[in-house]
Amino acid sequence: MNTTTMGKEASLDGLEFDGDTVLCRVCGDKASGFHYGVHACEGCKGFFRRSIQQKIQYRPCLKNQQCNIMRVNRNRCQYCRLKKCIAVGMSRDGVRFGRVPKKEEARIIEQMHRVNCQTQVNQLHTLLQNPDDLIQAVILAHRQTNTIPPQNVQTMREAALCNNDFLNVPAHMACPLNAQLARDPNDNSQDWEDFYDFYTPAIISVVNFAKSVPGFCILNQDDQVTLLKAATFEVLLVRHACLFDTDNGTMMFTCGKLFKRSPPDSTNSAGFLLDSMFDFAERFNMLKLAEEEIALFSAIVLLSSDRPGLRNVEQIEKLQNKLTESLQTVINTNHKEDTTLFAKLLMKTTDLRTLNTLHSEKSIGRSTIFNLCTPSTFSSKKSICTYLHMKFFFMYLEILYTP
Repeated sequence: MNTTTMGKEASLDGLEFDGDTVLCRVCGDKASGFHYGVHACEGCKGFFRRSIQQKIQYRPCLKNQQCNIMRVNRNRCQYCRLKKCIAVGMSRDGVRFGRVPKKEEARIIEQMHRVNCQTQVNQLHTLLQNPDDLIQAVILAHRQTNTIPPQNVQTMREAALCNNDFLNVPAHMACPLNAQLARDPNDNSQDWEDFYDFYTPAIISVVNFAKSVPGFCILNQDDQVTLLKAATFEVLLVRHACLFDTDNGTMMFTCGKLFKRSPPDSTNSAGFLLDSMFDFAERFNMLKLAEEEIALFSAIVLLSSDRPGLRNVEQIEKLQNKLTESLQTVINTNHKEDTTLFAKLLMKTTDLRTLNTLHSEKSIGRSTIFNLCTPSTFSSKKSICTYLHMKFFFMYLEILYTP
């Protein structure tokens, strides 16, 4: 069922929608505004104006005045078209053209929200009827957005160790949003730029993964924003756990460079966060999950229905439950010898929430970092580009993208 049909079926008081577009009440074409008291397209607005101003008497309809007026045939029977204009409420006493009245605008927004919600429910229902397709789509989304195939990690790490290819990162910086670093952007500015350059693609990959997960883009856009804001760090940890090597204390970036873990420091909260990330990665990697299992678990973490601020919790919960069922099926098939693995994996969501909270405490708001980090704080051409990329980075965190 297409969106236009859905809009017509779910429309209230005659209003019809095609996605986020209000349709003409007369012929169903895209409405250009509020004309003569109703939402109408340019064609029907002009037709009604000419008919009224020139007092045209059209030839009576030859089909019992029952013509169905649509965009493709609206010029065939002018008698029925004028009749339809009057029937839907067009009047010479109505507003000829102009802005939509505030009361009407509020009604449109409310009805459009209800129509779109109904559309989402039906699309989600169709999606959940095909669990195998859902699994394959999530796996494909993971593979297409995962910059380092799991089978290449060990080879890349060995090459980096052999070439001593380490990224110099200040000991106190656990992530590029670290508040301590941001307090003085001039210190270690090159380290900041390098670290940021290597961190950004990982963030973007999570956003692209989310957009490719079946069902995500049919959610309300506010919910998409909420989910990505809440889950990006957690999904990053799941997808990149294989890049942590606790044996030699290194973390590999997607570019192949290594970050050397500093000695544990209980007095440094940023260091504590990094130590906790290494510990999580070690325990997570011990589960020895297959690629498809990591993909499904990442999608489950992303589509957590208990995130604060969600509007359509029921839809997200249905999608998460179907993904969870699919993950259980895959794990039970792949790990018949370990009947507790599925439960162990689900318990990792608690660890992820704890780490996410700790990470949030070490992060600062976008407005604060913009006040501290301006183009003037960076001297080189590369530094200015980094600042611009930083703004783009935070735009991603605000989910300013086309769904």
